[in-house]
Amino acid sequence: MGIKLRRDGAWVEVGGGLQGVQGIQGLSGGVGATLSTSSQGSAYTLTASDAGTIVKMSASVTVPQNVFSVGQSIIIYNDTSSAFNITSGAGITLRLPGTSSTGSRSLAQRGIATILCIASNEFLVTGTGVY
Repeated sequence: MGIKLRRDGAWVEVGGGLQGVQGIQGLSGGVGATLSTSSQGSAYTLTASDAGTIVKMSASVTVPQNVFSVGQSIIIYNDTSSAFNITSGAGITLRLPGTSSTGSRSLAQRGIATILCIASNEFLVTGTGVY
């Protein structure tokens, strides 16, 4: 459908208008998705079922070998008033992003950490209270 303009007392249709751009589709499981949560009351080794979840911890957590795939992540929440360790299992490299530091990390009281698998048995550990 074109635009109508008045010219010399008559209405004239001028060309077609531009088609509007279609809006962006929402992401499945993206913004607004609710993550499942589990609580662990003692030292705990992560399992495949922890991927994509929040794990509320009150003691140290270990990241095991050959369990997670590239792109999978786990959120750890320290549900205590003292720090605990996020330990690398045998054959695991834990990296602190933005540094050359590798190895186990500490998570401060009420801190939150995201553990992201970036390669086979290689993870980034980042978040508020990670040191």
